[in-house]
Amino acid sequence: MGRFSAQGHNIEHLTEGERTLVPVVTRSWIEQVKAKEDYLRPLPDTELNQLSMRGINLATANSIMAKFMQLNAGD
Repeated sequence: MGRFSAQGHNIEHLTEGERTLVPVVTRSWIEQVKAKEDYLRPLPDTELNQLSMRGINLATANSIMAKFMQLNAGD
C-alpha cells in the first residue's frame, strides 16, 4: 500500500496523495514504484490495518482471522 505521488498522461481515476495498493509483483520495503495505471486502484479512506489486508488471498485471510478469534459458520 502506498500513496499515489505522480501522474502520467490521461490518468483520471487517481489523484496525487490517494492511497493505492502496490502491485503484487513489486518488491517489499521500497520507497517508490513505477507502475502502469491498470495496476493501481484508489482505496477508501479508512483504517490502515484494514486496507493493508486487501492484498492478501482468502486462504491467508482465513488463517489470520482463525488465529486471533473464534470463527463461526457463516463468518
